Amino acid sequence: FAIISVECNNFNGIGEYIIPSGKGVLTTFYGDVGNTFISDSSLTNTITIDQFDEVNNICSGRFSFYVGSHTIELSDGTFTIPIYQ
Repeated sequence: FAIISVECNNFNGIGEYIIPSGKGVLTTFYGDVGNTFISDSSLTNTITIDQFDEVNNICSGRFSFYVGSHTIELSDGTFTIPIYQ
């Protein structure tokens, strides 16, 4: 399984955001071995917020995450998550 953690600068609700270098982290697990990959400036990683519920602090949307040096591509991913500010 895998875990993605993303930090956006200047979050403002619905819209597309570029994931800054070092602010996107992908951790993969195969059995008892974990690998961590961090976004860098060589490829553009994005997160798009399609829905944002300000009352419950929940958003949903899409993301694209690429790590060029390791040829990892996650495109057209979707999510529904809580927002922590």
